Amino acid sequence: PNSPEPAIIRAVVTLAMLLALLGGIIFGFTGSSPNRDARKKLKIGRLITGAAQRNDFDEVIESCKENYEVVKQDKQLRYSGAAALLAKRQLEKFVPYCEKIREEFPHFPPPALSLATVYLDQGEPAKALEAIRGIEKDLHKLDPLPAVIASRCLLVLGQLDEAQAECDRAVRLSPDDVSVIAQAARVSLARGAGDEADRLIEEGNALLPAEPLLIVARAERAMISGDRISLQTERDALAAALDGDRLLNLYSHLARFDHGLGNDSSGDA
Repeated sequence: PNSPEPAIIRAVVTLAMLLALLGGIIFGFTGSSPNRDARKKLKIGRLITGAAQRNDFDEVIESCKENYEVVKQDKQLRYSGAAALLAKRQLEKFVPYCEKIREEFPHFPPPALSLATVYLDQGEPAKALEAIRGIEKDLHKLDPLPAVIASRCLLVLGQLDEAQAECDRAVRLSPDDVSVIAQAARVSLARGAGDEADRLIEEGNALLPAEPLLIVARAERAMISGDRISLQTERDALAAALDGDRLLNLYSHLARFDHGLGNDSSGDA
């Protein structure tokens, strides 16, 4: 006997088409179409995404302002606006805006990650640690980044055993991630394990020498060794990385390296 499934499927499809047609008629009378709204949102999303890909952060900010009623309903679009403010280093606007997104979408990782790195760069490691702890359960099995950021916070706070534990957790998640290797090297340096730090730095250099956190680790090694030439080289490499990626939050390290070199000021910070 023939299976009844094709007939059932045709009936379901026909019913769906009738409901769609009826919905189109109703929304045509009311003047409010979800399809029209969806198309508008898609168009605005493409506009903002395209501007972000071109690093035209001014256009991203203006597009978010002009289309606020649409943008405010979408966490991804709202975070795009926040990221543009961060890229423009408008931190006085970025922080409260991003905190609002984080408050409304507590399980959406990007705002918490960005806020944690900004807090850390502004000299607030305890506040940064609190932000990253809030999303660890959402990402701890997938992404080593929260563990790396937590380790960075704990390192600044002087809690070296805890910083090492976070590094160990990140290594278990992603042993070949160069940012993980770099942070492990930084913790080793702080613990006085220079040989281990050198081994880790060499391991990172073989994989991705331009990784910004690895540049920081090499610069810190140069500071400990009193190697001003290497420190200047790494300082310049970090400045170039920051210029190439405005979303990196390592400006306090750049200022620290300038201070170590005896530079009174830097246009890159």
